[in-house]
Amino acid sequence: MHASERNRDQGGNKLHVVLHARRSDGTAYTRASTFHSMWDDSLIDLQAYSWGSYADALDANPLPAVEAPPYDEARIAAWVNDTHAVGLRAYQLLPPGTPDHNDTSHPVDISNDYAVAIKVDLDTELAKGAARLKAILDDALGGS
Repeated sequence: MHASERNRDQGGNKLHVVLHARRSDGTAYTRASTFHSMWDDSLIDLQAYSWGSYADALDANPLPAVEAPPYDEARIAAWVNDTHAVGLRAYQLLPPGTPDHNDTSHPVDISNDYAVAIKVDLDTELAKGAARLKAILDDALGGS
């Protein structure tokens, strides 16, 4: 959401939502937040009872290929364009008629269908973030 915006909504920070979903064990999950925060926290929290267990699940797969260091202007632009595309998809999957801005007294209800539809993108972006951080640290510290 940091590389996306819809009609000056500050990357989802002016759009208030309530996520109504189900955890993998079938228990109900409901959380009110901004759309941006839903992506930063709620969608991840929904996947597992702790960030660590979700990270372990993602870590079971090899890291995806990402832009190779050094992270010059062209590589950073490619990275931003990649995450921007995911942000556009995040907005496209919102319920029809979702306003550009609202307040906490009129949140948009986000259903479990949204969480299911976006899960592959969420997993992929978290894994790419780990791979990019690894590449940056390896480059900076001379590792491999």
